[in-house]
Amino acid sequence: MDLFSNKKDWRTYTAKRMQKSEANLTKAIETADLSDYQIVHSIRKQAKKLKYAAHYFNPTVKKNLRKFELQAGEIQSKFGEITDNHVNYQLLTDYADRVSEPDLQSLLLAIRDDIPFDHTSA
Repeated sequence: MDLFSNKKDWRTYTAKRMQKSEANLTKAIETADLSDYQIVHSIRKQAKKLKYAAHYFNPTVKKNLRKFELQAGEIQSKFGEITDNHVNYQLLTDYADRVSEPDLQSLLLAIRDDIPFDHTSA
């Protein structure tokens, strides 16, 4: 079947794919271990793909995909913040391990310990 030869089929296909992508993203978020950097990063990339697909395919379908774009953008931002926190936490830990001055080490660890990791509402 050539999806491009029949506009109606393309619209149906695109709308269904967007709904399936949203369902997969929702399931991934519900089951995610937010302390696992790789999982958080993977969900962020999944949201980014959905966001841009909704943006660029919106003109090709009858159903307005703006809802998908906005929701995926919010998820991408939230999971980007969690990803940044993971990276910053690890960098501060590594820097603290490398310095020999106790005051500087304490400062780096104090900054690290202020990084929020309670992301249960993601």
